[in-house]
Amino acid sequence: MEKTSAEILENVPLDSGNTFTEQMESASRSAQSVSRTSATTKSAKPAKTRRSYRHSAAVAEGESRAHLPKKIARDMVEVGERNPEHRYGTLETFVTGSSNLTAYTTACSILRQPGIVSPMVFYGDSGVGKTHLLDAIWKKASDAGKRVQYSTAEEFTTEFLEMLRSQNRTQTVFRKQYRQADFFILDDLQFLLKKSSTLSELSHIIAHMQRTGRQIVMACDRPLDQMSGLGKDLFSYMKGGVWCKINPPAFDVRTRILSQLAERNGLKLSLEQRKNIASQFSGDVRELIGSIHTLKLMSRTQPSPRSAKATDRYASDLTMNAQFVEEVLSNMASSSLRSVQLDEIKRVVCEMFGIAVEDLSSGGRSRRITQPRMLAMWLARKYTRKPFAEIGHSFGCASHSTVISAQKKVENWLEQGMSLQTSQQSLHTDEILRRMESQLRQCCS
Repeated sequence: MEKTSAEILENVPLDSGNTFTEQMESASRSAQSVSRTSATTKSAKPAKTRRSYRHSAAVAEGESRAHLPKKIARDMVEVGERNPEHRYGTLETFVTGSSNLTAYTTACSILRQPGIVSPMVFYGDSGVGKTHLLDAIWKKASDAGKRVQYSTAEEFTTEFLEMLRSQNRTQTVFRKQYRQADFFILDDLQFLLKKSSTLSELSHIIAHMQRTGRQIVMACDRPLDQMSGLGKDLFSYMKGGVWCKINPPAFDVRTRILSQLAERNGLKLSLEQRKNIASQFSGDVRELIGSIHTLKLMSRTQPSPRSAKATDRYASDLTMNAQFVEEVLSNMASSSLRSVQLDEIKRVVCEMFGIAVEDLSSGGRSRRITQPRMLAMWLARKYTRKPFAEIGHSFGCASHSTVISAQKKVENWLEQGMSLQTSQQSLHTDEILRRMESQLRQCCS
C-alpha cells in the first residue's frame, strides 16, 4: 500500500548533526516522491476521538469556569460544539506543491518533535493556507494528548484586556493556561503590532515557553523585516525562530484544490474545466472556494431534469456544462474588478518584460516580443471580455485565431510550469501572471 506524504515524513529521522534547512530539504525530497491522492486520504484511519479544548491548561489546573473571564469560559467547549458545520483544516486535506511543500514538511516535523524549532512562524499573503496549517497542527497535537492553546491575535488581546480588569485569581489562570501549554498557536500576529501592553505579556509567555522547551507556532501576513512594531524584546525572540514563507498556490496546486472542493460540493467538473478555473483565479485560495460555491449556487437556478430537455446545459447530478462554467466565471471576473482597459494591461506587461508598448503591436517574431504579447492577450481575454477579433486588432494581428492560439499557449505554459525571462529574472509563468494581476488590481481598486 502506498504511503501518504505525511506518513513518509513521520518516518524521516532528524539528524542532529544537520542544520534545520538540510533536514527540511531531505524530508521535502522524500515527500515529493509521493502522490497525495484522494483514495489514500479516504483509506486513512480516523483519529482517536478525544475532548479537545482551546483553553485546556486552565481545566488541567482544576479551575472552575466561574473564575474565568467571559471570553475564556465561552470558548472552553469541545471543538465540535464551536461550529459543527465548519471544516477545520487537516494535514490530509492540505494540497502540497512547490509553493508550500517546505511549510507542510516543517509542520509535520514540529509535530513529531515539538520544540525543535520555536517559535515557528508561517507567513504569506491572505488565502495561501496559513490558517489551514495552524488548524492541522492544533488537531494533530490535541489528538496526541498535548495541551494546546490556539487563539487569533485579536482573541488573545481581548482575553488579556479582560484579565487586566479581573481579580488576581483570574490573572493567574490566564498566565498558567498559556505558559503550561505544550503548544501555543497564534494566528494573525500582525494584529498585535504597536500594542505595547499586549506585546509585553506575549513576550513573557514566549520567554517562559522557550526556557521549558515548549512549541510556539504563529502565522502572519508579512516577513520578519516588516515586523519591527513588535517591540525590541519580542522582535529579538522572533529572530531566534524560523520564518517559513508560504507562496500563493501554483497552477497544479490550484487544480488539485478545485478537485477536492468540487468533490466535497458534489460538482462534476472535467479536468479542462478545473484548469480553466485555476487559470482564472491565480492568487487567493478563497477565490477558488468562492468559484465552487458560486457554481453550486447558480446551478440551483437551472431547470430540473423533469422539466428540462436532454439538451439542457445542466443535469441533476451537478455535471457542469462548459458553456455554463464559462458564463459563471465571466460574471465573476467582471465583478471582481472595474473595467480594465487594454492600455493598462499593455503597460503592466511591458513593465514586467522591459519592452516598449509599441513592440506588442509591431508584429515582431522574436521570443522577447511574442511571449509578452501572448500573455497580454491572455490577460485581455480574462479581464476585458472583448471579442477575439477586437483584441487581435489591438495587438496588430490579422486574424482572431492568433488570440485563440495565444490563450491555449499560455494555458499550456501554466500546466507545464514553464519559466519565462522577464526584464530582471526568470520566473514561472504562474508567478509572472500573479504579479501582473496584482498590479492590475491595484490600478483598479
